[in-house]
Amino acid sequence: EVPCTGPDFRKISGFYGLLADGYTAVIEMAAAAGLPLMEGRLCAEGATTYGVGELILAAIRDGARRIILGLGGSATNDGGCGAAAALGVRFYDRQGRGFVPTGGTLADIEAIDLSGRHPGLRPGVLTVMCDIDNPLYGETGAAYIFAPQKGANDACVQRLDAGLRHLAAVLHAQLGAEVDTLPGGGAAGGFGAGCAALLCGA
Repeated sequence: EVPCTGPDFRKISGFYGLLADGYTAVIEMAAAAGLPLMEGRLCAEGATTYGVGELILAAIRDGARRIILGLGGSATNDGGCGAAAALGVRFYDRQGRGFVPTGGTLADIEAIDLSGRHPGLRPGVLTVMCDIDNPLYGETGAAYIFAPQKGANDACVQRLDAGLRHLAAVLHAQLGAEVDTLPGGGAAGGFGAGCAALLCGA
């Protein structure tokens, strides 16, 4: 068990598993950002994956050399930016202020800095798993297909989708990441794309 931040920014107790080899950690992102943790107060625009990053960080600090991350059952739509922030990735708005993006503030991202990302996230450490192939945005993307079950109405879905489109544009322009049509990029509110670009990328 690991103290971490829940999807509504309240402190909760999350957890991860350790396989018999002693160095492979298994993390289910819903343990820190799942729908049930919102306790009926669903808010796709305000929910965060920050606690998932804290679970990853705890596993690394506890000696894990390989991490398997399962995506699904999320209450979030932040493109994994919350988790990335917990792991040292910095996000800045147009005024140069640092912040932790949520689904409702993805459109405010002006710059992304990976220089502070935890060194334990070296290539090959993180394996990400999901059971869908939806892209990051669009009619079959994270917001349109999954955000309604996270409390989003039609107008909210459109805002969330626009935010994910903006995130994809910034990831491409600044990091050279091509996640727009990545199969599974829309998993867990865009966490699949975020993992590829922010946690597994350059």
